[in-house]
Amino acid sequence: MAHEPSVAAGATNANGRTQIDTAARDATFRKMFRANEQVWLLDEQYDSVEAVWRVDFLRVSDQGQWLHQRYKYDMATSVVFFMGERPVAVEQVRATRRAARRFQ
Repeated sequence: MAHEPSVAAGATNANGRTQIDTAARDATFRKMFRANEQVWLLDEQYDSVEAVWRVDFLRVSDQGQWLHQRYKYDMATSVVFFMGERPVAVEQVRATRRAARRFQ
């Protein structure tokens, strides 16, 4: 699996490697989240064989529980698949929020 987020689909970077578009993916995910929701991007991996992104987020559920949620984004159809979630302890949330990138 290659992890090469970039800005333009099919564009080539300085090393001649194809770059993968994340703008459409991110816009699709942002539609799923509430306007002022705090969301952290934990991991993103592009699978060139399946042409999908596997993306993990840290966010708060409607019940107030912090969750590590996994999704799969299909590049060809722009469809998001929910792949599961697990609760995250408050202590782990603090460390994760310091280390991860704020998505929204």
